[in-house]
Amino acid sequence: MNYADKAAELVLGDRHADYGTPHDDLGGIGLMWTGLLNSRLKPGTVISGQDVALMMTALKLRREAHRPKADNIIDAHGYLLCAEWMYRGVKPVSAGQQNWEALEDVCTSATPQSVAGKEVQP
Repeated sequence: MNYADKAAELVLGDRHADYGTPHDDLGGIGLMWTGLLNSRLKPGTVISGQDVALMMTALKLRREAHRPKADNIIDAHGYLLCAEWMYRGVKPVSAGQQNWEALEDVCTSATPQSVAGKEVQP
């Protein structure tokens, strides 16, 4: 499994179950950071969930530049996947899930007479 697929597995599975949607989780972190940095921000500035996802990606890339390890790249992919989810407003679908859904579509739409385009004798 490549790092992007591993990140998708985590973001769309365990992490989602543990922390909720990126909008809720990273959006909440953004509000906390806004409060903590309030005296340093321009009035009315709010750190968004998208901002948090990008800053956490930057943190992981900085760590990767300092000491490479798989966790940094997997997490960077994961934060970018969260950013995509928030920007598009749609939960991404992993490649594995897309493959299963495509296979399910083929299996449920095929009739015994049309499997693989060949006539099948009952």
